[in-house]
Amino acid sequence: MNPIIGLPGWELVHIYQYLEERFSNTILLLRRAESTGETLVVDKIVPYPKPDPWYNDDGFVNDADILSKMPPHPNIIKLYSSHLNVPGPDKMSLIFEFCAGGDFGQLFDHALQVRERIPETFFWHVLHQTWAAVEHMHSHGISHNDLHIRNLFLRPVVGGAGAEDEEPYPDVVLGDFETACHHSLPDESSGDFRLVASQIEHVIQTIAKQIVDPSQPYSSQLMELYEPFLSQVDWPKRVTFEQEHELVQFSKKMAYGDSGGVPHRMPPWMTEYFCQFGQKVGLNHGRSTETMETAAGKVPGG
Repeated sequence: MNPIIGLPGWELVHIYQYLEERFSNTILLLRRAESTGETLVVDKIVPYPKPDPWYNDDGFVNDADILSKMPPHPNIIKLYSSHLNVPGPDKMSLIFEFCAGGDFGQLFDHALQVRERIPETFFWHVLHQTWAAVEHMHSHGISHNDLHIRNLFLRPVVGGAGAEDEEPYPDVVLGDFETACHHSLPDESSGDFRLVASQIEHVIQTIAKQIVDPSQPYSSQLMELYEPFLSQVDWPKRVTFEQEHELVQFSKKMAYGDSGGVPHRMPPWMTEYFCQFGQKVGLNHGRSTETMETAAGKVPGG
């Protein structure tokens, strides 16, 4: 068994990412073959307890402690299990679902590289599902505090389409709760909504300048996404829970129109991107052979 893995029966596919040195985290992608297919999970190895007391101000130790404070949500990363002293002393292993579409930042980088236009409805889809996750967190008194495009993971919809070139938009999954905390305002949220708006607006403006055909511009509502937040007076001014809900509903209408919340189909270049991404980690057309619900019963402690 690879010494970096403390979970028997799992194969190391690759070290997925090293985070900032101050966190001293290691991210592994693990795979276990089954007679019915394969299961992939992400193993986040973190120090335990955290060496920096700043991160313990709210009594939070790590992602597992944070996620246990609120009910699950379809757009928040699923934690299957946690293991103390794994793979060694003073470590904790956190087993999360693997989102087979990578993160939104990777999709953005690819769009720039191949000079393709990300559909406007996809941006509204990302905003709606991200804001829905944030609204859920805030309703349980938790702020994320580190929302950016590389913490927005993409989960391809398994079995959600017929023809291979007609895949629906992937689910957006909010992850990385390393710096999340309680917020104590009774009727106002943190700055999470503003962070999402500013990040997505930057992506939109970059693509609009470099890629978009002038005959097919993005709408002014999307291009000026951050304006409603700036008009709320100064940065310290918070967005109320009522305003949050209005933004969730507005982005839903802009994303899906009258389709009842059914995501649009991806353009061929996006479908090809997700297929290639999945093949890099051994998935069949970018999708696991099992649903996450089935996999949850097979991961350690699941």
